[in-house]
Amino acid sequence: QNNPLAPASIAQHFIDAARPLEVNIKVKLVFFKLFEKHVLEQLGEIYDLANDRLVQAGILPKIPSVSSKRVKSSHSPSRKPSPTRDGVAEEDANPQLDAEAFGALQQLLNLARAASGAQVVVAPAGMTFQQADVVQTLSNLQTVGNAPLMISGPGGEFSSADFKQHITQQIRQVRGNDHVLGQAESDTIDFIGMMFEFMLEDRNLPDAMRALIGRLQIPMLKVGMLDKSFFSKKTHPARRLLNALAQAGMGWTDDGDRGERSFYAKIESIVNRIMNDFTDNIELFANLLEELQLYLEGEKRGQEILEKRANQVNEGKEQLKLAKQRAGKEISIRLQGKEVPEVTLRLLQEAWKDVLLLIHLRQGVESPDWQKAIQLMDDILWSVQPKVVPEDKQRLLGLMPQVLKQVRDGLASISYDPHK
Repeated sequence: QNNPLAPASIAQHFIDAARPLEVNIKVKLVFFKLFEKHVLEQLGEIYDLANDRLVQAGILPKIPSVSSKRVKSSHSPSRKPSPTRDGVAEEDANPQLDAEAFGALQQLLNLARAASGAQVVVAPAGMTFQQADVVQTLSNLQTVGNAPLMISGPGGEFSSADFKQHITQQIRQVRGNDHVLGQAESDTIDFIGMMFEFMLEDRNLPDAMRALIGRLQIPMLKVGMLDKSFFSKKTHPARRLLNALAQAGMGWTDDGDRGERSFYAKIESIVNRIMNDFTDNIELFANLLEELQLYLEGEKRGQEILEKRANQVNEGKEQLKLAKQRAGKEISIRLQGKEVPEVTLRLLQEAWKDVLLLIHLRQGVESPDWQKAIQLMDDILWSVQPKVVPEDKQRLLGLMPQVLKQVRDGLASISYDPHK
């Protein structure tokens, strides 16, 4: 405890420094989370430097491995994560550390109560509900569909205090009014209530999703009662599933679709399966998380395909617009200032324009076919002008078979009406 570099010492000094701050518990939790991320998670580098310095000074350069006396477990305090089936690192079970983490949360909760002036009721010995009684009552609430909706009040807010009061009343109705909740059970209800209150206050979560996710407070409370690693492990399957549901809900726009294949129906089915199937098997949450992830990945791929098709349609529309403009421009340039027969004008403006359009879209303006189609227009317009000199008449006789063939081929490429 006298080592200034010990993790517990550093954490305790930060707690002492934060204690005078006149802020609510949520703000303090944010401070502690930032402290964990930017200080505690970086301590390894400091310890490496300190250890190198000690080795250089000849102070215990080789330290034998010594098992921890405080943590009496087959696992080392510096436990290595073991991979789960979905590739996410899962910490090994360590009930001692789980209990310590829960105890730390209880200390934070007591600080919040002290700051708010709340009185902590200490039950007489033997007058507290057993955890099994609490869990059984929660199971009854979950299965019979009597679970209270999380969202209440005129503004649709959720009150963790009302939630706790409702749960306590339900337990007393079944187990008797002469007992009270034990400290651990009472704190667990507070933790879950605060967690849902924090989550459901986010207005980015549509009301329909808030109502669905709000139904999970009873199952999640039961998880917290049965498994204290729920509070200590970020990788706990129930926590990950709850986070995934909330994140997916925030990215959802309520279009009123409640069909069998809708996003709403999928989330509702997951919530219903938890309500109907969860007893004490935590593996259920891992299975549902995997199912949700597969569904979201499929939805993402489908959305990407739709976006790609939409982009292709838009690009096609833009290309069609540019092709029409280019074909019209080429014809207009050649007709400008010239008097041509009506049949020739109709041929170019109604038929040959589509031939140019098709070549532009399929092959582009750099292609030989485009150049031939442009040249053919010049030949057609030259052919209908008066011929004065013999050389022009002779050229016309030799040119016309080729021109007529190219015109027929071009019109056939756009399936132009042969009678026209």
